[in-house]
Amino acid sequence: MRSGKRSFVVKSRYEQFRVRLAREESELVLILRGAEEQLRGLNSDAIRDQSESGAQRDVLAEKTNYCRHKLKLIRQSLDRICTGDYGVCLSCGEEIDKRRLHALPTARFCLECQEQYENGRLQTDQFVTGRNSWTASEAGTGTRG
Repeated sequence: MRSGKRSFVVKSRYEQFRVRLAREESELVLILRGAEEQLRGLNSDAIRDQSESGAQRDVLAEKTNYCRHKLKLIRQSLDRICTGDYGVCLSCGEEIDKRRLHALPTARFCLECQEQYENGRLQTDQFVTGRNSWTASEAGTGTRG
């Protein structure tokens, strides 16, 4: 199958995931903007109780970090849908079970490879899927090499 045709088939096959991920992306952007705005407000306000404002700042900083990380995973998944690589394990190249993708649409590994990855037991430093290659450290963050 030609690459362009494969990409279209994969995009169609995973359209429900693309829609779900795009919706989650939009929601996270709004949450992130709100949290960042609140953080700026806390940093600029003269609050008497420094411990309370410090605790609020810590909670908001953690929330923004979580949102940024999740947003990064979502955008990488959307990119893989566009390139036709979505649903393929970055380690072994096998198809990721649809049930796993329904539970975790940002999954980068099949269940077996995910367990190996979490336990530091993957046999290779290089992950290859489709036209994209990833190093072990990049696979953890999802950034492409």
